[in-house]
Amino acid sequence: MKTTTQTSGGYRDTTPARPNRRRTDRAANADPDSPFRALFRDASYYSTGRNWNDYAPAYRYGEQAFACHRGRRFDEVEHELSRDWIDARQGSRLSWVEARGAVHDAWRRARDRAFFRAHTETRAEAGTIGTIGDSGS
Repeated sequence: MKTTTQTSGGYRDTTPARPNRRRTDRAANADPDSPFRALFRDASYYSTGRNWNDYAPAYRYGEQAFACHRGRRFDEVEHELSRDWIDARQGSRLSWVEARGAVHDAWRRARDRAFFRAHTETRAEAGTIGTIGDSGS
């Protein structure tokens, strides 16, 4: 239903905004790389002249590598990751030396998310996760 409000400059449409379905769908299927997309040019490992299409495969590779090598440290599998980067780069112009920082950042992010999920699930099973307003201790 359309509503209007009278203002000093005439009438203004005050119909409540309806959610943009396309935008909502896009948010629900958010690019897992998006946190990195906003920050990759500010990263210490950023190589001038490179773009998102160069870095996105490195971030995806880091996420996938963590999933494949769960329970191991990055430095334990780095040699293997560097060797396999040539096949995983999906059109990226980055050498392993350039991609390493992005791969490592994505690895750490995946590791931290896995830890948080495991910790939250453990607390939920133990019944120690409180509700809003609870101390949650």
